[in-house]
Amino acid sequence: MYASRRTRAVVMANHARRLRDFKRFCGKRILVSITVQYLFNAEDDLTTLVSRFRSIIGVNFAPYEGDCADQFCRFLGMELTLQRDHGLENDRECNFEDYAYILDTRTPIPDGDLRPIQMETMAILAFLLHKRLSISNGLLAFDAQVPLARYEVRDGAWYDLISNSNVDFPGHFQNLRSRFDRS
Repeated sequence: MYASRRTRAVVMANHARRLRDFKRFCGKRILVSITVQYLFNAEDDLTTLVSRFRSIIGVNFAPYEGDCADQFCRFLGMELTLQRDHGLENDRECNFEDYAYILDTRTPIPDGDLRPIQMETMAILAFLLHKRLSISNGLLAFDAQVPLARYEVRDGAWYDLISNSNVDFPGHFQNLRSRFDRS
């Protein structure tokens, strides 16, 4: 995934710093962007999926800088992107290559005050996609490096393999925070 050991070391050091800063966040500004991703598979092509998102979630995706493969909008004040063929490679516990689509929230510095709800927002979006688009499995990740939840349907219920429990709210939020705090 990385060009050299040095590149990997720099990326990991930057990730550790961002993770530490995010964990310390208590209404203070953080000097980096934070991302939370939901990776999933769907039978629809990107154009159809964008249309379905519009009707189900009410977001108005548009091509980012004219790139139809990179759909962008603002959602609850955060940057939200939807892409197919995301290009992420498997890395440790993150099996990115198993999924065709990525839904990504990003909070840059000016939107840092929204970070306390970012992870929960993505968990709710993943749940909504499961209920309305019949997305049966997916991966919720922090900063494309830390797996927070791995979802699948088990015995008719939506199940998180990482916390080994059915997904129910608000309990699932506590499981996500616990997983995040252990990383």
